[in-house]
Amino acid sequence: MSEEKHAETIAVPTVEAAVEQVLERMCFTTIMGPVDSIAAQRALQTAARVEFRGPTDGWLQVGCSGTEAEALASNFSGAKVGEEEICQFVLELANMLCGVVVSSFEAHGQYDLSTPQAVGPETLMDPEGARVDVELEEGVLSVVVHQA
Repeated sequence: MSEEKHAETIAVPTVEAAVEQVLERMCFTTIMGPVDSIAAQRALQTAARVEFRGPTDGWLQVGCSGTEAEALASNFSGAKVGEEEICQFVLELANMLCGVVVSSFEAHGQYDLSTPQAVGPETLMDPEGARVDVELEEGVLSVVVHQA
């Protein structure tokens, strides 16, 4: 018996709400405002991807400018962080964001998330995904969610 898939439309407001929730609750950071996608893409230095499988399949990618990734990782951990901790934080950030996004889907059910993987920031250029680019105190953050 095959599992029925639902066509969940991933809307930008859903992604915006997830970004705001995770940044405020987990990183103690407030969004300063939106930023142009092209400008954000040029600033990205680190990125991660998580795939999700369930009633709706797809993936989420998050990218940060270098200074912002360090600031968010420090806020999250409550301590000064090194390069390894920054990389691990970006992976965890992708995981947290993906969890919030899939929990907002109308097609409720069990979702399996892949292990977050580091990817090149250039991979965030997806014209079909729901994309959010925001300015934060130390730089920019971009999130793209793509439905398979």
